[in-house]
Amino acid sequence: MLFRSLKVGDLVKVKVLKIDPETKKISLGLRQLTDNPWDAAAAKLVPGTTVSGTVSKLTDFGAFVSLEGGIEGLVHLSELSTKRVRRPQDAVKAGEAVEVVVLSIDNDLKRVALSIKAAKMAAEGQAEEVAAQVAEANEVAKYKPKPRPQGLRGGIGGGGPLFSLPG
Repeated sequence: MLFRSLKVGDLVKVKVLKIDPETKKISLGLRQLTDNPWDAAAAKLVPGTTVSGTVSKLTDFGAFVSLEGGIEGLVHLSELSTKRVRRPQDAVKAGEAVEVVVLSIDNDLKRVALSIKAAKMAAEGQAEEVAAQVAEANEVAKYKPKPRPQGLRGGIGGGGPLFSLPG
C-alpha cells in the first residue's frame, strides 16, 4: 500500500480533517485524497472473469485473496478446489499466486466472492459449468438479509402493538 512507504521528513499532500483548539491538535488525512479502490474494482471485477491474485490470509471458512488495486476477495472453502477440502491449508498457502474467477461482487457491502475451483474448470474447458456457477452465485447474492428492526415492540407495562395486558 502507498502509505506504508512513508517516512519522517517526506513531503505529502493531506486533507485537514479536524482542528481542535482546546488540545491544540490537528487531524490530517492522506487516504481522503486517494481514489476509492472499489470504484475501479466495479469496472474490472465483472462476474465470470478470471483474474490473478495472491492468497493473503487463511481462515476456517476459506482464503482471502488480494487482487489488483488493494481489493480483497473471499474464496469460500467449497470453492478452493475441485476436490473436497477440509482445511484451506490443504489447498492453498499464504503468499501463493492464484487464478480465480469472480463469482459475485457487492459494492455496497464491499465484498467479492471468488473461486479457484471455477478457474481450474475454465482452464479445462468447462465454460458452461463455470457460467452456471457464476449465475447461481449472483442469484444468491441478490437476496441480502433484511435489516433488523430497531427497538423493541410490545412487552408488558406499555401495551405495545404486539402484546397487551388484560385490563
